[in-house]
Amino acid sequence: MLRSLRVKNFAVIEEAELDFSTGFNVLTGETGAGKSILMEAVGFLMGGRGSSSWIRSGAKTLQIEATFDSGAWSHFLPQKKERPGSLIHIRREIDEGGKSRAFINEEPVAAAVLSQIADSLIDFHGQNQHQKLMKPAFQREFLDSFSEEGELLKEVKASFERWSFLKQKIESLSLSEAERNEKLDYLRFRLGELEAAHLEEGEEERLEAELPSLRNAERLKSAAFEAYGILYSSEASCLAQVQELDRQILELSKIDPSLEPLKASLSQARAILSEIAETLSNYQSHLSVDPAKLDSMLERLDQISRLKKKYGKDFAGILNEKRTIAEEVFRLENREEGLEQLERQKTEAESELKRLCEKLHGARVKGAQKLERALSAEFKGLGLGHAELKISIEMEEGHYHAYGADEIEFMFAANPGASLRPLRETASGGELSRVMLGLKTVLAQADKTPVLIFDEVDAGVGGAAARAIGEKLLNLAQGRQILCVTHLPQIASLAQTQFHVSKEMSAGTMKTQVRKLSGDGRLEVLAVMLGGSPTPASFRHARELLEESRNLNPSEREQDKKEIYLKKERMEKAGKK
Repeated sequence: MLRSLRVKNFAVIEEAELDFSTGFNVLTGETGAGKSILMEAVGFLMGGRGSSSWIRSGAKTLQIEATFDSGAWSHFLPQKKERPGSLIHIRREIDEGGKSRAFINEEPVAAAVLSQIADSLIDFHGQNQHQKLMKPAFQREFLDSFSEEGELLKEVKASFERWSFLKQKIESLSLSEAERNEKLDYLRFRLGELEAAHLEEGEEERLEAELPSLRNAERLKSAAFEAYGILYSSEASCLAQVQELDRQILELSKIDPSLEPLKASLSQARAILSEIAETLSNYQSHLSVDPAKLDSMLERLDQISRLKKKYGKDFAGILNEKRTIAEEVFRLENREEGLEQLERQKTEAESELKRLCEKLHGARVKGAQKLERALSAEFKGLGLGHAELKISIEMEEGHYHAYGADEIEFMFAANPGASLRPLRETASGGELSRVMLGLKTVLAQADKTPVLIFDEVDAGVGGAAARAIGEKLLNLAQGRQILCVTHLPQIASLAQTQFHVSKEMSAGTMKTQVRKLSGDGRLEVLAVMLGGSPTPASFRHARELLEESRNLNPSEREQDKKEIYLKKERMEKAGKK
């Protein structure tokens, strides 16, 4: 779960720190106070894109920090550096230049690592997802996620790509005779040019290795001859000096035997010098000064350079281009045979693609039936007890895509007797909010995402429908953590923890403040949310909402039991005294 969040210099927020609880957490406050900014901060922290324009005026750096339970994603941590109690501290910042940095337990990590963590830890439901729900592509993706057919989808995609590739190959060969001849002339010219160059594998590398010695052959030969003379051929050569030294050591060792080991050392030195001299002699004898060969080599390298520039490829790429052109010429010259072979391959690929699409269609139909039943049960708790949602799945044979051959549409009817129509055409804003919450609830139950974030899921609803949404969120929070931005007291009163976000003027600057509410403070905020200003009637209504919520909230009931027990215990102790 998300234990705490600290936001510094983000838009209207100078600094805010929130300590979340398990279960259901809500953020309330007037429009523009900064509630959604806090949720956006979580998104940035978990690998989302950021902008230097977010930085509060007058500040140099924006910082977001959070502490999480490590849970099942500790394998993402750099060098497994967990904090005591399996807590993970994540920090991300962005400076005025737009440079972003991320850290896990103060170890730098890439933003992609944070995104991987977010995929397994947090599910965001933002205000824009209401609009996504109306798009058939989003509906298809949701159904596929619920049906858990990821491997089958990969097979379909791979099969579609092979079929598409073969289809394009056939289209490229299906030219008119004039087009074919024109293309052949062009390809033959290019192929002729490359074949005339007689390029060989590794030729450029070999020439570049030989060039320095050939270009400097005269200087190398002179230096090698001089070095050979110093070592061996001159009267005062090193070897002649060593030979004289050997004679002197021999005389000395006859007088003082302790110098006898020097003879062996001199013998080794003489052998090494002789070997070096022989190597230099061979080197200079094989080294030829050949201006004609040098000119030929430079001309060849220049030819290779021109071809590389013309074709925009390196040496290996030119050789590959030659093979590719030769294959294309062969296909065009033998077009009929090539087309027949490709048509056979395409037919086989299409047959396999059709089989996989039919298999996927069947899996989607089963998944849709299961999803319809699950949603029907969820709708009853969302004030949509009479609504009906059906999933239309029509397979269009021959109309293949990377995602299969199905056209999928969510069909919706809000009232009994109403005909089913596409959800995008018939659902109101409030109905869309509740349908989306139902879908999120069903999917969350399947994938067990530990943290769910809802940004104004209550858009377009009120009254009993708002209460139904709140109760659904409360139930969904059993066994996981929910963070919800809401304007509705019917939902806020059900939360186990409520934060209130407000704007306050301080030293001539507007600042956002975040307070964790309890007791009379929470009662007052709820009263304002109900009536616009605190009145006896709004306070009474707020108190009633909290009492009703206390009866629905398991954690609140447990707290009541503890308080009653402790109060009874105190009274008994006082009586004994």
